[in-house]
Amino acid sequence: MRFIIIISVLVLCFSAIAPSEAITIRGVDGGSSTDHAAPGRDACGIASNCPLDYLLPGGVAYDGTYIWLAFYFDTSRIFQIDPESCSVVHSIPGPTSPGIAGLAWDGQTLWACHEQNGTIYQLDPTDGTIMSEIPAPGHDDSDPNSAGLAFDGTYLWHADYGHNMIYKLDPADGAILDSFASPGNCASGLGYLASGEVLVLADCYSHEIYIINPADGNITSSCGAASGHPWGLAWMSNLVWSGDLDTLYLLDVNQGTVATEEHSWDGLKALYR
Repeated sequence: MRFIIIISVLVLCFSAIAPSEAITIRGVDGGSSTDHAAPGRDACGIASNCPLDYLLPGGVAYDGTYIWLAFYFDTSRIFQIDPESCSVVHSIPGPTSPGIAGLAWDGQTLWACHEQNGTIYQLDPTDGTIMSEIPAPGHDDSDPNSAGLAFDGTYLWHADYGHNMIYKLDPADGAILDSFASPGNCASGLGYLASGEVLVLADCYSHEIYIINPADGNITSSCGAASGHPWGLAWMSNLVWSGDLDTLYLLDVNQGTVATEEHSWDGLKALYR
């Protein structure tokens, strides 16, 4: 919650200038993101981006075809997005009030983590029905600070920015199977690349994106986030979708050459409740 309080102040500032018409999102020339990098560190390459009228896409997941997107503010709905056109394909009600700070796809269902109540929900992606729920490691804290989620094919991985820890969880009951300290100061977004068996972690204070070996917590590589408030993360092939304060970025975390795309995203605001 401590980081979210800071973001809440920014929300008040942004909401005063946010346009009221339907959202239109256009990708930009990726090129280099050097301007966003702190001195002395390399920036992640930007393949494209999607500016948003609403703030903090805390939950980002990829199901092999579509992106799933949940906002921390403004709405409790979870949106299924076509990554080619950035158009909304489907949306479902979230498990509770706005405050989702992590999403993961397990092959058939969605998992959503609520930052304030410290609960991780398993959701039916067709209608949002809660299929099960487990406590996050910080559930019993007065301020849980529960954030990123990822699924490795068997287990859930969870980022807790209050304790600055990464946890491996049993999805059946939430039991902690393994854990290690986050390399930064604010473990927020989390994703898992099955083909490489690595985690990708966003740090909301250092503004860094880390590639981590989940077996020992060691950093494989890192690069500077596209902007100042990286949160939700999801792998898509060799690229990473990164939710930031008011933008969804497609990043090349390996600094490879990637094609840039132009996206339009219309009608998203109409789905908000």
